[in-house]
Amino acid sequence: MENLKKFTPEYFIDFYSKIPNEKWCTGALYLPDYPNANHQCCALGHLGLRVFTDIFKNEKAKVLQSFFNEDKSGRPSCVPIVKINDDIDNWHYEGDTPKERIINALKSLI
Repeated sequence: MENLKKFTPEYFIDFYSKIPNEKWCTGALYLPDYPNANHQCCALGHLGLRVFTDIFKNEKAKVLQSFFNEDKSGRPSCVPIVKINDDIDNWHYEGDTPKERIINALKSLI
């Protein structure tokens, strides 16, 4: 198991900054493009999630969601990250793309 303390907002900003804009999507965790050996992911998909229940076993995703968790019970939830990534409801972080919104949301924590 990786040292979870290293997964800071700065860690995720650096991680997401390296992913090209064309590799991001909204409305899905992962959009495969088999003919072109290409794919797009949302913020959670870039961490390896392919179904929402993966959050219970993905340590990086659990740390990321904990920064924005609406549910004070401490249970992992994909909802806050999906809302930021897809620009849903009142999670309005500046940015025209999912990448910009996630990075700006993380910057707001520093």
